[in-house]
Amino acid sequence: MPAPAPAAGPPFTISGRVTDLTSGSPLAATSVTVIDGADVDRTTATDASGAFQLSGLALGGRMLRFRHDGYDSVFRGVQLVADASLSIQMRPAMQSLAGTWTGSLTVTTPGTPNPQTTSIPELNLTHAGSDISGVYPNTIVLFTGTLRNPSAIAATTDVTGTLMLTVFEGGRSIITCTGRGPMSGTVNWTRLVVVAPQVPFDCGFTYTNVTVSLVRQQ
Repeated sequence: MPAPAPAAGPPFTISGRVTDLTSGSPLAATSVTVIDGADVDRTTATDASGAFQLSGLALGGRMLRFRHDGYDSVFRGVQLVADASLSIQMRPAMQSLAGTWTGSLTVTTPGTPNPQTTSIPELNLTHAGSDISGVYPNTIVLFTGTLRNPSAIAATTDVTGTLMLTVFEGGRSIITCTGRGPMSGTVNWTRLVVVAPQVPFDCGFTYTNVTVSLVRQQ
């Protein structure tokens, strides 16, 4: 019985193609870098068709990083015991928190021991640099805030600022009461939660434990 053919040994090659996740279009000039293992810092770039190739690689595990301007980086692990082929799809990076968000407003009001939750069917969030504001379609501002680290939104960053509420007191005439209180919380590309321990109103009462929880819609 003939002996089995010996397994191919190094050097090995990693090749593949990088495309846009949504359109399938090739992403030329994407950097492909080995970030650990024996071939650390080996790098190349994709051509006009999105294809790349890294040759002369040693046996063992590798982690590759794919970077392209305007896209979230992709990390892909490869165990090299033979040549490997990869198909990489990259997702366009979000550049702004601006858009439509929905969620809820929870408050504890004077004389009621339990919190009350109100739906927020639509809120327009604006975002410029480190500043964000949440505005109802009827132009009532719900909050204004500052991001601690705008570059860290993808991993969740802190937000601080002022939460503002407007309520209408009935009686012989309708009185508009406005409250403001310091808020803090967290935000990422898809979710925002801020809390104001107290929101004193100019009509003489105070809401406590005010929470705004929002989910991005677009």
